[in-house]
Order: sequence, then C-alpha cells, then structure tokens
Amino acid sequence: MHDVLSPINTGMIDFHDLWFINFNIDWPESRIDGHFHKIHVNLEGNGTAMTLIETRERCNNETWAFEEYKSAKVLASKHLPGNMYAYKIAKGNSKLIQEFIEKYELKL
Repeated sequence: MHDVLSPINTGMIDFHDLWFINFNIDWPESRIDGHFHKIHVNLEGNGTAMTLIETRERCNNETWAFEEYKSAKVLASKHLPGNMYAYKIAKGNSKLIQEFIEKYELKL
C-alpha cells in the first residue's frame, strides 16, 4: 500500500507554494522507494513555481548552472537534517537562484 501525500506546510519563501510531503515512500518497485518526496502546488506564473521550473530547465541544459547549483546544495546540506530554513537560505546563495530571486522579486 502506498502512503498518501499530505499537505504539511506552505513554502518558506511564498505562502502560495503548497507542499505535499511523504517522508518515507514505501514503493519497492520504484526508484523512489524509501526516499523523501515533496510535491509543490502553485498558481500559474507564481515566482516560486517559475524558479523551480527554470532551475530544472537551466540545470538540464546548461552545464555551468547544474554545477553551480549542485555545489550550492552540497554546501547548504551541512544544515541537514534539522534546519530546513537554514538549508533553503544557504541554497539560495546560488548565483542561479539569486538570478531568479531578482527576476521574480522573491523575498527570503
């Protein structure tokens, strides 16, 4: 039986960013078995949603963006487990994310 994703919180940067999280997925036939899974639900055009989409697109298509964002995430991971807010802020220091913060006028 699969666990149901349940709403846990709104995003730390934008309260319109709804999070649905499953902390321990029990799905043996899937590569996500035993892992944390988070789904974001946003309104179309929302800055947080656009940041997620553009980060994915840029990292898939631009080597520098992938490497820079990966490095920021690895560095930020020192805050985990435990302090998700500090992790998000540290990850936000990425040059790529700073570009989106300015573009979409996001507030940290």
